[in-house]
Amino acid sequence: MRIAMLTNEYPPHIYGGAGVHVHFLTRELAAMDGGRHHLKVLCFGEQKESEGNPTVQGMKVDFTFPFQEPRNMRLLSTIFRNVLMTGALQEVDRLDVCDARDEAAHGYRYESRRGEILLAGSVGIGPVPLPTGETTLADAGRLIVGGESFRVRTRGERELVVVLRSRTPVVARALRAQGGLSAPVEVPEMGILLRAGGREVARLALPNRPGWNEHVFRVPAEAVSDGTTDLALSGRYAAFHYWFYQ
Repeated sequence: MRIAMLTNEYPPHIYGGAGVHVHFLTRELAAMDGGRHHLKVLCFGEQKESEGNPTVQGMKVDFTFPFQEPRNMRLLSTIFRNVLMTGALQEVDRLDVCDARDEAAHGYRYESRRGEILLAGSVGIGPVPLPTGETTLADAGRLIVGGESFRVRTRGERELVVVLRSRTPVVARALRAQGGLSAPVEVPEMGILLRAGGREVARLALPNRPGWNEHVFRVPAEAVSDGTTDLALSGRYAAFHYWFYQ
């Protein structure tokens, strides 16, 4: 029998009786009937044990969520971790925009212009509310007035969940013969045409609140290839970081 255990607490992160209960229950179930049953523990955290019985997969959320009140942060984080666990989603890839090595590894290309001026990347800095207080997030990204294309590691015939980090305003930088220039540009709503494997799969209208934002959208299973999938986004938006889950 295959048994899945979904839990917030699991060693080494145990905070009370529930974690202790799950730990001992899992150990007893794994030993039952001569160890014939395979157990998989899905939990909050960074744990990863792929050998033995049970196996353990921690669910870690590496990004923040758009919300109006800081107290909603914990709720949204819990909801997303539960989605990861119940859907058995795992991070399959990530892309750090403006990181030269990461962009090269993903075959990243972009085109972003205001008239004849090619726009370059910049660093966004701003506060991020956390359950324990406010912290400052700094990340590099680009204002895209045009498009991006890149290659992502994927498993075939499974829906691909994409998380995009954005922000408004974003500083647009450019180099000219007369010298460099930079200016903040507001991106209150992002319009994106999404293609996968050369075919259109979605048209997105994504509102941004002031500061950092994370948006979730999906690539349907029939557009996802086994091994890698080529994605292309076009429109007017700001991109700083991508995470990919299946």
